[in-house]
Amino acid sequence: GDFKNYFKNKFQTYSGTADLYVFFVEQGFNVLRPNGQFVYIMPNKWMRAGYGLELRKYFKKERLIEIDDFGDLQVFDDATTYPCIIQAQKAASLDTFNATNLQTLTYENGLGQHIANYKFEIPLSSLGDEGWTLANVQQQNLRKKLSIDVIPISEYIEGKAYYGIKTGLTEVFVIDELTKNRLIDEDERSAEIIKPLLLGRDIKAYATPTPTRYLLFTRRGINIDNYPAVKSYLSINRERLEPQPKGYKGKEWKGRKTGTYKWYEVQDAVDYYPEFDKPKIMYQVFQVKPAFIYDEQGLYCNNSLWIIPKSDKALFALLNSKMGWYLISSYCTAIQNGYQLIFQYFGQIPISNRLSESKEVLTMIVDQILNAKATDPAADTSALEAEIDRLVYALYGLTEEEIAIVEG
Repeated sequence: GDFKNYFKNKFQTYSGTADLYVFFVEQGFNVLRPNGQFVYIMPNKWMRAGYGLELRKYFKKERLIEIDDFGDLQVFDDATTYPCIIQAQKAASLDTFNATNLQTLTYENGLGQHIANYKFEIPLSSLGDEGWTLANVQQQNLRKKLSIDVIPISEYIEGKAYYGIKTGLTEVFVIDELTKNRLIDEDERSAEIIKPLLLGRDIKAYATPTPTRYLLFTRRGINIDNYPAVKSYLSINRERLEPQPKGYKGKEWKGRKTGTYKWYEVQDAVDYYPEFDKPKIMYQVFQVKPAFIYDEQGLYCNNSLWIIPKSDKALFALLNSKMGWYLISSYCTAIQNGYQLIFQYFGQIPISNRLSESKEVLTMIVDQILNAKATDPAADTSALEAEIDRLVYALYGLTEEEIAIVEG
């Protein structure tokens, strides 16, 4: 923090949230002689992350020679990192650069030869400032096609996507079935603020989960005296529930983070809480495969999940499809074995404007899957899911060759 003003004034690539490696890239160009080159091993997050925006713009003005991206491969034994190798030159920018998406850490004839065998050219003009995806010609052509007659999901859902409840102290506000029943037995009004809760691990595609945990949803402005049993239960941990006083500089605070909430209130004031009671799509932020469920039970969730309060089973089907996963992989940040669905990127996913044409049949198939899974969570619905895949491919007008790219 003490150096932010220095970085802001010194570097074109400055962002208030940037990791320091961003400035090392610009400094590399600063210290090179004309036509000099450097090669860095560094994180690949700059290609998608918001803080990498200025670096992406900067690279377009310099000569980028090659990017070799290891994706989510764990190259270093002692650190969870997502590295890439950057080769650049202090010279006028070129129209293209070489790229390789590395899928393995085993190279029969060495890394250099492996890169030479699998590299491809990327036109700088094909890369938008909002995020870079390294793709070969076939993938680039497919992505161009997927930009026609579509609408970003953020616009399709009118920006209505929300994260789950942040309590500030999960072990107190999240209770089990026995505690829920006891609090309601003590005071039946407790049921008004005890909500069925899902966590990230509860989410599997097309599942109808049965909650085993409950949230004491003491939202901002609530009169806790109306709920004496809940107040008594929370008061046992009152010291831990107190927010840290503003400007507190004493020893490590034992309570929650500073804020304007009262000791018995959940930490995050969400004015969209009525949306949890509506039919909605719920999804994990970190996914290693499609993890979307459709909820009509009024389930709540913690902030490892997001909700889309839209009664739209056609959209739900698309997101759980192979095409949906391909779009997620194209727009969202890679993590180990999967992707992080930060809405800044997830919201850019293109939804076919023809989705409404298949809404009725997709809804019918989804209902069949949901009914089967509700009866038997292990039910084999692969044939129905394959039919959804076929319908979604048709919505985007994909050829057999393009389907092969999607299915990888």
